[in-house]
Amino acid sequence: MIDAAMDYQDPLHSQQWRRSSDRSLASFETYKLDVLRSLDTAEGGAAWVPSEAEIRAMYEAESDDAIAKVRSSASKRIVIDVVLILISAALFRVHWRWVRALSGSGEEAG
Repeated sequence: MIDAAMDYQDPLHSQQWRRSSDRSLASFETYKLDVLRSLDTAEGGAAWVPSEAEIRAMYEAESDDAIAKVRSSASKRIVIDVVLILISAALFRVHWRWVRALSGSGEEAG
């Protein structure tokens, strides 16, 4: 649950958002560098180089998508963990009362 809470707090530095592109979303500058490097290696050079505004739009879209995916996954893990904790606490309480009742009835009979 702690891991999920940390992912929810800082989704861009979570390891869950990584995709096949492996472009860094830590900052726009690093993202731009990754895009331009990928264009250099693609088929002996790129015929089309995106403008600054296009790269910014790509960065914003990819960043928003990564944040939404990580936050959704973290929220799901937090809810599941809380439900499991509540079920565990309820089972513990039921069994605790059951054992106390059994030990109490054993003393009266003996």
